[in-house]
Amino acid sequence: MPLFIIFILYNSLQLLFLPFLPLYLFIISRNRKVLGNLPERIGIIPKANPANNNIWFHAVSVGEMLSIQHMLETINTRIANSATYLTVGTVAAKELARGQVKSNYLSFIPYDFLPCVLIAFARIKPSALVLVEGEIWPNLLIIARWKKIPVYMVNARMSTRSARRYRLLGMFARPLLKSFKHIYAKNADSRDLFTSLGIDADHTSVLGELKAYNVMEKKKHIEREMAVSRLEHATLEKEYQTLLVGSVHEGEAQVYIDLFSTLKKDQPCKLILAPRHFHWRENWKAMLDKAGLRYKEWDNSTDTPLDRLDDQAYADFNDCDVIVVAKLGILFNLYPVADLFFLGGTFVKVGGHNLLEPTVWQVPTCVGPYHYNSQDQVETLLKVNAIMVCTNEKELTINVGQLLADKQELKAMGQRAYEWLEYEATRVEKALNELYQYLK
Repeated sequence: MPLFIIFILYNSLQLLFLPFLPLYLFIISRNRKVLGNLPERIGIIPKANPANNNIWFHAVSVGEMLSIQHMLETINTRIANSATYLTVGTVAAKELARGQVKSNYLSFIPYDFLPCVLIAFARIKPSALVLVEGEIWPNLLIIARWKKIPVYMVNARMSTRSARRYRLLGMFARPLLKSFKHIYAKNADSRDLFTSLGIDADHTSVLGELKAYNVMEKKKHIEREMAVSRLEHATLEKEYQTLLVGSVHEGEAQVYIDLFSTLKKDQPCKLILAPRHFHWRENWKAMLDKAGLRYKEWDNSTDTPLDRLDDQAYADFNDCDVIVVAKLGILFNLYPVADLFFLGGTFVKVGGHNLLEPTVWQVPTCVGPYHYNSQDQVETLLKVNAIMVCTNEKELTINVGQLLADKQELKAMGQRAYEWLEYEATRVEKALNELYQYLK
């Protein structure tokens, strides 16, 4: 079906709902977390300098937004006269972007009503549009196509279920998908599904694990800011093994306290607990007291510098059994002193969190049965024997005890995980270099 017909049908359908729009805006305006900024939602967004090569990026939520932060920095430094314009879809993403993402302009994405989209294009005057993961809005794509603005999709995901829905809407969806100059799919399966929907294979390629590239760049930055050599030296010289549990949830803390209490009977070890939330502070103190473990807390009130590990920090390790890190934002700095990492949220039905950060420091990871948020990464690391998956607490105690006793295998597991991460990061960097050439 021609794009013009899709455009007419889509906007005609919107006109049918136009009488209800004021009521909708009134209802959601009482909840700013849903609405965000009304002027920006209707297209009155910050005006970009038309003299620049303005590259418009759109990322819906926090995860998508953080996945492109290094791309934005690279574009600003490598592409002459360029300016990055970032739009997001949630309040949380915009608030976080203000402090962590170096884009020249930041705004909410306007609603996909024709006037709103036309105003946004007029104020940004983009030379290219880059969508992250799978955010497809008909008016946004059609206007870009008519204005001859190239559109790209990065870290594009396509599941079998999504592909089935696109096939049902084939004559409507296929022309929209063909609006992209190039689609950089997250993996080969997603790329194959895009091509099965009629996308030319020459307009698709595999990007790889974008988060692997990001975490590698993050490590490079930390290495410049921290005395990493000292951290590695301290790890080698210490007479105990350090277990680090990140993003611990209230319902699983006892699992790791019991594990540590058992392990320390047979071998010297220390435990670092980094809770995901701090509202259950008295609970973890009670559990540690009951277990008879000596502990210290690192938080905003302590004298220990938490943005970097120094000699005082290592003295704290020596003076107690457990350190509880009750401060956000420093977990990444703790991986270099860990021998084994445990991914929180996997012994409760949370689904786990990011498991690539320990990997970049060559620290092997252990996960529990509920790791569905990182299922693809876990399956990939299992294929190269670079991760430990435990289905229950008994298995956890036995397997971890055996792994800690085999220091050679412990180190090798971390090395295998890092080699996979390095491969993915290199592949992503190669694909992104191609994209940067398009954006010049």
